[in-house]
Amino acid sequence: MSKRQSQLTLLIDGQAGTDTLYPVLHACQTAQLTDQPLWIVAPPSVQRECRQQWSARSQPQWEIDWHWLESLADFDWTQLQTDWLGVIPGGAVLPVIPPRLPAIPGLMPWLPAVELPQETAREQSLSALAWLGATALLSPIAHQLKTWADWTLLQVGQYLDQQQMVYRWYASPVVPSSGQGLPASAATLTVLAIVPHYQCEPWLAQCLRSLIHQTRSLDGIVVIDDGSAVPPLEIVHQFPQVTLLAAPTRVGPYRLVQQVIEATTYETYLFQDADDWSSCDRLEILLHLLQTTAADLVGTQEIRVDAETGQISLGCYPLDVSAALATKPGHPLLHPTSLVRRDLVQRVGGFATGLQFGGDTEFLLRSRFVATIANSPQWCYFRRKRSHSLTTAPATGLASPARQALLTQLKQRAVQHQIAVTTGLAPDLTPLAIAEPILLRHLAGPRLKWAKN
Repeated sequence: MSKRQSQLTLLIDGQAGTDTLYPVLHACQTAQLTDQPLWIVAPPSVQRECRQQWSARSQPQWEIDWHWLESLADFDWTQLQTDWLGVIPGGAVLPVIPPRLPAIPGLMPWLPAVELPQETAREQSLSALAWLGATALLSPIAHQLKTWADWTLLQVGQYLDQQQMVYRWYASPVVPSSGQGLPASAATLTVLAIVPHYQCEPWLAQCLRSLIHQTRSLDGIVVIDDGSAVPPLEIVHQFPQVTLLAAPTRVGPYRLVQQVIEATTYETYLFQDADDWSSCDRLEILLHLLQTTAADLVGTQEIRVDAETGQISLGCYPLDVSAALATKPGHPLLHPTSLVRRDLVQRVGGFATGLQFGGDTEFLLRSRFVATIANSPQWCYFRRKRSHSLTTAPATGLASPARQALLTQLKQRAVQHQIAVTTGLAPDLTPLAIAEPILLRHLAGPRLKWAKN
C-alpha cells in the first residue's frame, strides 16, 4: 500500500494509558495520516503495554514508526520533517482526522466529532483539547515548551504573541483556503466589520489582528467606542486600515451598531466583540453559507475560553436556526459570530437601540419571521468568558433579575408574533425600545462608505 505525502507529525501524551492512546494510533493508520514518526511521551509501563496491543491488532502493510519519550525534554525538534505538528494531550477526545492542512502557518483547534443540537445552544465541556500548529511557528518558541502545561493551544498562542510573531487562527474543521469555492455573488459583496468597544483594551489588538488576517478581505473594519473617558486610540493606530469612532456617552452596543448600519451603505455587516477573536477563514465561511443557503443572517459555532482558568469548551448551535426558532424562542445563534445583510436590518426596523443588553436576542426573535437564518457547522469564533462583561456582570449577567425579566418579555412577545402569523395576521416587528440617534466622532482611520444625506 502506497503512502501519501505526509503533512503532519504527531506529539502524543501517553500518560492517559493505552485506552486513550491506541484509538489515536489506529485512526492514524486507517487514514494513512502520516508516514512520519509519532512521538509519544509516556512512562515505560505504558510503552510496553501499547507495543503489545499494537503488535496484536495492527495491519502489517502499514507500520507506524514511533519514538517513545519519557519526558518532553527529550523531544528533538531537529528531526521534524513536516510543516505541521499535531498535539494530542492526555484526556483529549479523539479528534477528527483533517482532510488537508492550510498552506499558511497558523494554529488550529483539533476537535472531536460533535453532534449539534436541534433547538437551542448547548455547551460541551472538554477535559483537554488537541490542536495543530505550524512547525515554523513552534520552532522559535520550543525552548519555552517544557511541560504539557506549556503545550496547550492558548499558552502557545500567548508565547507567539509575546514574540510578536504573525500567524493565523484557523477554523475547525479545515476548509479550502482563500476564496476557493466562493460563489461569484458572495465574492463581490461589500462587508464592514463592526466592533463595539468598552473597557476591552487588553484584548482589542488580538481582535483586530484576527479581522485583518481574513482569507477574504473585509471592505472596512470599524471600532465604535462606547463613551470611554479615553478611547483606544493608541491601539487602533497600530492598524492603519481600522476606523475608530466614538460616542459622547455610554449608550450600549446596539445603539452604536444601528447608528453605523443606518449611516453606511455596505451590503453586509460582520459582528465581533472587542474581547474575542476569529479564525482567519470565518468571513469566507459565512459568505459561502450566506449565498448557498440564500440566508439573510448566518453564524458559526463557538469556542469558549475561560479567561481565568484557560479552560476551553464548545458552544454548539443548531444549523437550521429558522427551524429552531419555529419550534421555540430559544438561543440558537450567537450574535457576535454572525454576518447580516443590510436589507434584513432595514426590513425589521433595526436593532432595539433603547436596550442596554439583550438587543441581539430581541433582533433575532423578530428577524426569524421574515428571514432565513442558519449556522455553519464550523468553529470559527473564539469567545472569551470573563468577569464584568455584559453577560457576566452582576447587574446585566445572564442570571441577573434584569436579564431574566427582559428574556421573559422577549419570549412572550415572540409567542404573540407566532399567534398572529398562525391566525393570518402580520406580526408587529417594531423594535421593543428605540432611542434617538447619536453623533459619532471620527477619531482615526479611513473614512467609511457613508450614505449620502
